[in-house]
Amino acid sequence: GTPTSGLQDKAGAVIKSAGWPDPARANSTDRTVKTTVVYYRSASYEGVARGLAALRGFGGAVQLSDAFLGAPVTIVLGGDYTPQ
Repeated sequence: GTPTSGLQDKAGAVIKSAGWPDPARANSTDRTVKTTVVYYRSASYEGVARGLAALRGFGGAVQLSDAFLGAPVTIVLGGDYTPQ
């Protein structure tokens, strides 16, 4: 969601280096998102979403959503995301 290209790779590296599985990465179709949000699709993934949100740079925004059915947890990087 950020207008800065390539940040998905830096964010993925942060996740992987913190010991999480290496995540899939993709560009957002909406490049105007202001705030980074970690979305999860069911209550059983809330803990995972909160754990990812706690990583440096991802902020604390966590939201239940069925907008991303292809993955149990999706991080949408906003303009506020600063790679660490």
